[in-house]
This record gives sequence, structure tokens and C-alpha cells, in this order.
Amino acid sequence: MKNNLITSVILTSSLIFSNVTYANESSGTSSDGFYVGASLGQSSFDIDTEDLDLSSNGDYDDTDVSLKMLAGYSFNQYFSLEVSYVDFGQVAVTDNYSQSSVNVAVGMTSELTGFTASIIAGYPLSEEFTIYAKAGANAWEADTSVRTSASGIDFEINESETNDGTDVFVGLGLSYNFQSFSVRGEYELYDIDGSDVGVLSVGAIYNF
Repeated sequence: MKNNLITSVILTSSLIFSNVTYANESSGTSSDGFYVGASLGQSSFDIDTEDLDLSSNGDYDDTDVSLKMLAGYSFNQYFSLEVSYVDFGQVAVTDNYSQSSVNVAVGMTSELTGFTASIIAGYPLSEEFTIYAKAGANAWEADTSVRTSASGIDFEINESETNDGTDVFVGLGLSYNFQSFSVRGEYELYDIDGSDVGVLSVGAIYNF
């Protein structure tokens, strides 16, 4: 899936680059300047259930609400630089093990956030619609908490750890443009230490 999206981004970017000269000659409009925005969507975490080694009582939730706050600068209607803060939400895993009269419950949650920087290449399909592709880096942080308890005996362990790193991400989107306001829908695919996180979102942009 990641390879398919990366290929789509490359093909879309190539199309945009090849048409910039023609579009510059046929359009006198410009949309340079700073902009800010926010988006709301759903994040999907790629969980390998075999690695979790869950029992028949185990369960996991690999989707959550995502929130993004962003700011950027458009050099023209074709190229922009953008930075953002993304709250991907969390993934949760629960499991129960029973042995004799003791029931052991295990719960894990991992909350993921990130700061991103990306290059966006856009191509106006009409005065209102613009298709775009993006690629960039994501400096992410994952806060993981694990709680283990046992009924029948006085036993409980709470552990937590924080992991971080920087990986790449790509995306494709479509925006509907007003004079100083636009609405965008996009899909982004993030590499988080070898695992995929996909985000499908809708956002609003204000252009200064």
C-alpha cells in the first residue's frame, strides 16, 4: 500500500511539473502568501496481530480521531512549504489470561504525535479545484503505557515509555478554493519506525 501511494505521489508530481509552464502562460492568477489551517480526520494504525500474540480474549482498536494544526507559505499556486502539528490519537490493546483462580488483565495504549515539514506541489484543475501531492518528514513521539493487574491476588504493575524518531510521509489531496478560504480533503501515509499510519482528513485553510 505504501509503495502504491508513493508511486501515485511521484506520478502526480510529474504531471504537475510538466504542466506548470503551460498553466503559467494560460493563467495570470497568483496565490502567494502565508496561510494557516486545521483538519480533522481518522487515523488507521497498521498493527501486526501476530506480533501482539493475543489470546482468544484479546482485542485491539487500531483507529482513532486525528487532529492537525498547520501553517504554510505558498510561493504561487503550484508550490508551497508547510509545517504542522499532528495528533494521531492512540492505539489500544487489551487481553486477559486465566490460570487456576487468577485472572491476569493486560492493557496497553500508545499515543502518537508529530511535527511535520513538507513540500506541496499543486495543479489547478479549474478556478475552484486544485489537486496536489506532498512529501516530507515527520518528527514523531509515541507515549506508551502498559498496565498489568491480577484478580485474586494483590498485584498491579504500571509501566510507561516514550519513543521518538523522524521518518518520511507522503500524501495526495484535493482542495476547493474560495477567495481567501479553501477546503481540502487528503490522504496521508506516515512511516512510523517501520509501521504505517494512514490519515484520511478534511480541513479548512485561511489565506492571508
